[in-house]
Parts: sequence; C-alpha cells; structure tokens
Amino acid sequence: VAGAFALRAQSIIQLGILALIATPILRVAVSLVGFAMERDAKYAGITALVLALLLFSLIEGATSG
Repeated sequence: VAGAFALRAQSIIQLGILALIATPILRVAVSLVGFAMERDAKYAGITALVLALLLFSLIEGATSG
C-alpha cells in the first residue's frame, strides 16, 4: 500500500489486482451475513459453500505458487 501511495507502478498494479480478487470474496461474505440475518438456512448454506470454495482456491493458489 505504501508503494501505491508513492506512485510506484508495480505497487499500483498489485493493489488493483488485490482489489479485483477481494471484491467477489467480500460480496459473497456480505451475502452470507444477509442470508443469516434473514434466517434463510438454504441460501446461507449455499453461500457458505461458495465462500469456502473461493477461500480454498485463493489459499491453494497462493501456496502452490
């Protein structure tokens, strides 16, 4: 983040990629909270599964390099 504020091109690109990766994960997490607040177990379960798959893919991809 400090590199992006210093206007280093590679840091700005990496911050943009991080935002693109984080956006759908946050969207699914917010949806999960919404379904849980509505007490909609079916959609909360489906959304939890999707979130778990997204996080697994992110972690697996980061560790397998």
